[in-house]
Amino acid sequence: TVTPPQSIDLFELFPVACYSRPFAVRGITEPERYGNTSIQPKILLQRRSNMAFTGASRETMTEILSKIPFIVSIATEVEETAEFADIVFPGLHYLEQLEPWREFRTHTGSQPNTFYGGKQVVKPPFDPPWDQMVSDGQILLEMAHRAGFLDDVYAACNVMWKLPPEYALDVTQRYSYQELMDRYLKTVVGPDKGLEWYINCG
Repeated sequence: TVTPPQSIDLFELFPVACYSRPFAVRGITEPERYGNTSIQPKILLQRRSNMAFTGASRETMTEILSKIPFIVSIATEVEETAEFADIVFPGLHYLEQLEPWREFRTHTGSQPNTFYGGKQVVKPPFDPPWDQMVSDGQILLEMAHRAGFLDDVYAACNVMWKLPPEYALDVTQRYSYQELMDRYLKTVVGPDKGLEWYINCG
């Protein structure tokens, strides 16, 4: 059933679509037309994308990004979108990152999926303690902690990653990025294939 838009991307107007992200352009630039003025974005957290350059025309993206009151960018270089940001965090290059994510999958027919990630081969050229960073995810986790909703992040990880009791995250504790990845990998691949195994053998 088509209903008035409740989403910034006007998803409710496309009942048989699996997504409607391109229409966020219209949802933001013409909120009065679509009746979604109450759900306009107040904050944009942008990472690993350059939507000012790739999203729509320069004029349209300038209009959209200028309407968002607060923008945070995690960027490896100050590109067009980061130019709009109120805060820019230096993000890690892929050779500096540890990202063993199963979302990068290759389906192999009747065989189990294979997946790939990336492991750090050089350290980021930042002053201590930032030279110890291994993932942009550490910035996001620290933001969640300082904003007071890290426990919600852990609760979401428990559900999304389907962590069994032995690997479930205690929302009253704090975990390193590496500890999170270790529990994630052991859950989806097996207890003998944790983060250490992938760093050494993967």
